[in-house]
Amino acid sequence: MSLFFVAIKIILSYIFRYGGEEITVLIFETARKIVKKLRHMLETTSFDIEDGESISVTVSIGISSFPKDAKEVSILVSNADTALYKAKGSGRNCICVYEK
Repeated sequence: MSLFFVAIKIILSYIFRYGGEEITVLIFETARKIVKKLRHMLETTSFDIEDGESISVTVSIGISSFPKDAKEVSILVSNADTALYKAKGSGRNCICVYEK
């Protein structure tokens, strides 16, 4: 799947800043496949910044699924946040799925 199609899937979702450097994306499809590709694309892409310099970025991702993990939005987001901090604690640049 190209970066273009990943971007379109994300555009068709809801994206909002959750806090600090955290961004929440609500994806209405199987999230695991999309986020794995997104994480890999970010990891292998250099971004040009001023004066000809480039940077690389990584991303840690926490996943919580509706209705399996929660039926209320606030609990669903909280569960994803729990999984995110597990991903960050696992060495970063990885994906963790919420586990009860």
